[in-house]
Amino acid sequence: MSTHAVIAAAVSLIPVGDNEVLPIFLNPLRRKVQEVSADEAYDTRVFHHVLKNKEITPSILPRSNAGS
Repeated sequence: MSTHAVIAAAVSLIPVGDNEVLPIFLNPLRRKVQEVSADEAYDTRVFHHVLKNKEITPSILPRSNAGS
């Protein structure tokens, strides 16, 4: 609580990709998010665009096929 760190998870029977869920978590937050750490599933142009528009620093592992 004192660090304001947020850990979130969603479980769904509907097949959605990981990177489709995170913007849903970011939208209702009242505090400004400074950084998002994520695995390579979030290394997409769309997700990077969402973070850039919200002025959030990404810390995302590159996809295994990045640069291919």
